[in-house]
Amino acid sequence: MAFYHNFAGKIQKTGQDALDKTKKTAESMKVKSAISDLEKDIQSVYTEIGKAYYVKYAQDVQDEEMIPFFQKIQDDLAQIESYQEQLRVLKGMIKCKNCGKEIPDTAAVCSHCGAKLIPDAAVSAPVRKCPNCGQILEEGSLFCTECGTSVVDRAETESADESNVCKNCGAPLTSGQAFCSACGQKVSES
Repeated sequence: MAFYHNFAGKIQKTGQDALDKTKKTAESMKVKSAISDLEKDIQSVYTEIGKAYYVKYAQDVQDEEMIPFFQKIQDDLAQIESYQEQLRVLKGMIKCKNCGKEIPDTAAVCSHCGAKLIPDAAVSAPVRKCPNCGQILEEGSLFCTECGTSVVDRAETESADESNVCKNCGAPLTSGQAFCSACGQKVSES
């Protein structure tokens, strides 16, 4: 009987040891996770410090050891701008030289800030554009010569839905446009 009593005691002790070990492992994992989170926070702060240092001293690097790092950032930023320009070309967009917003490459005026993108002589006549592809339409066109989309005469467009077209030239407008991208007319807020 003593054998069974000792055996039961050993099983109970082994079970308790396993439970204690599991608790310690769980606590260790919590502590390791907390350490990892703090290390990530520190890395984030290091990144912010580096960015602040770069912004502050980019034009006048004082520390010779930092010059290669600054040069690498400047080279990478130039490459990013080159890629962004490629994307704009692929999307048929340009960057407004005045406000920096992306606008259609066929726009005569920035629809965000109203800056003229082409000389006044080129903007003198109202321009109609295909609502599907943006192709400039000839006067009286019923279909776009580029994509074949049926286009409606200016008078018909204005009577159908005046809120989505420029009151000056009949060009389609998108939500949020401050200026017509075809003629430069300020879009009335109604």
